[in-house]
Amino acid sequence: MKVVLTCNGSRRYYGGNKYFFFLAKYLIKEGIDVEVIVDSDEGRGKLTEVCSTVRGTVIGPATGGKMNTVTSALYSFRLARYLRDISFDILHTATTMSFFYLASSNRAPTVFQVFGNEGFTDVDTLQARGLTKMYYQFLVQPAWRYCAARAAAIAAEGEFQIEEIAKTCRVSRDKIFVLPVGVYSSFIKERLKARKMTREQLGLTDKDFVLLSVSNLYPVKGVGYLIDAFRLVRQKLAEARLIIIGTGPEEQNMYNQIGAYQLMDSVIHLKNVPEVTLYDYYALSDLYVSPILQRDFIMGILEAEVCGLPIVSTGQEWLVKEGENGYVVPPRNPPAMAEAILKIYSGDREAMGITSQEIATDYDFEVTVKETVKLYQRLLG
Repeated sequence: MKVVLTCNGSRRYYGGNKYFFFLAKYLIKEGIDVEVIVDSDEGRGKLTEVCSTVRGTVIGPATGGKMNTVTSALYSFRLARYLRDISFDILHTATTMSFFYLASSNRAPTVFQVFGNEGFTDVDTLQARGLTKMYYQFLVQPAWRYCAARAAAIAAEGEFQIEEIAKTCRVSRDKIFVLPVGVYSSFIKERLKARKMTREQLGLTDKDFVLLSVSNLYPVKGVGYLIDAFRLVRQKLAEARLIIIGTGPEEQNMYNQIGAYQLMDSVIHLKNVPEVTLYDYYALSDLYVSPILQRDFIMGILEAEVCGLPIVSTGQEWLVKEGENGYVVPPRNPPAMAEAILKIYSGDREAMGITSQEIATDYDFEVTVKETVKLYQRLLG
């Protein structure tokens, strides 16, 4: 069996891409021939950090940035032309990258997978306004309906997503399969053993209480609410520090907010951290915070759990056991988030970290990849 995986946005820190890169690694371990198609040389570089044995193909243009809609469409068109000239059995694609390929009458079985929930969510729940609301209503959601209707299967991140996918894309629930976002425990543990970075190199001390958040900086990720919550934490806990890893259009707003709150000395922002050093920051931290505004499967939470961190999250209740490894708080609620952070500070963080590691074992790629292979085999009959 040959499987083609394709994703976009590889010029920025992007959970969906990373999922495909590690999926490729574990599919190869299952004896499957895999080719991964990315949109830039930088994306191929990130791929080989994770899986040096995979065949990585670059089909530009690089997507992302202000021209994302245009470049994504061109990438999808060029991808369709490339796929028509090669032989493979299954196409597994992120979001609408398969749009033009799915117009082909002789297409291979295609698994259409979305990362994030915004395309399958009622636009009003995202508090989208103006051009953003029109973008989702008249471009994103119709494109996803088109892909969902023509794909052989739709991959949901969890049970929580099935109903919204069926409703938004107007497809039968029977077409939707749960493929949980996996975590690459063995890779992370190897990196933790090899780490050399110290807190001192970041200007931190052993007395500091370090919060970590890893995410694209998009409005739906809720970084502004995290900064609001951190301000409240700092009012009661002077040794609190915050590390934010990620890039995106909210960067300037984030900096403006940090400056207005006079938090520049207590917030560290890092952009595209290489995979080989990313987990050093998890190891140096005391707590992971996810402030996302929607129900979503957060890869950063799973990475943090493998690293033994307690969690404060805004809705990922399947990854957080209340009071045992962290707390789930309402989105857009900085006081509740701050209160949960302070509870963990004064609680048994070591015991919470052990529970986090236990939760992560259910989502190890060694386990989840087998469900993916079963889906591929089912589609091929």
